[in-house]
Amino acid sequence: VTETVPYEDKPRVYLGLWTNEKIITKTMPSYQGIEPAGAVNVAADVAPTTYWGMAEIKKEQIIAWNPDIILIHWLSVPNYMTIQDVYSDPDLTNLNAVKNSRVYYSQTTSEGKDYANTLAELYYFAKIFHPDKFQDMDLNAECDAFFHRLYGLDNYYTEWTTEYGIIIP
Repeated sequence: VTETVPYEDKPRVYLGLWTNEKIITKTMPSYQGIEPAGAVNVAADVAPTTYWGMAEIKKEQIIAWNPDIILIHWLSVPNYMTIQDVYSDPDLTNLNAVKNSRVYYSQTTSEGKDYANTLAELYYFAKIFHPDKFQDMDLNAECDAFFHRLYGLDNYYTEWTTEYGIIIP
């Protein structure tokens, strides 16, 4: 479905990783789910600065990119940035993603180490990036099926998203 989306119609996405200390300036220039789900990673041309392929950038660069969608690393631990933190950051108020309420948590899998999570995140991204093309997809049902088939877990994805407040568009 996303292969047919023309480049100019793909949303521009910024992925903020390891957003501890309420900062949003760490990213992954190469992240497995963004492009296949039909979007453009605005940080794709940034050189990684860590062993794991992450890069530290300045907030001014995020502002210059003006992404249509911001994904932030989700972890339910204190001091990690929340969606509300992004919306309330005065430096980010003019970004398209903020103005259009398109800031979401990323499940941020470990680069393909868990196949069910990787596939679930790809579907989640596709639904976020192209809600019109995936409006009939029941994300929880699709992802629950991955976990059941691979691990024998029933309703795992639905319970996880409910427990941690992951909003399914």
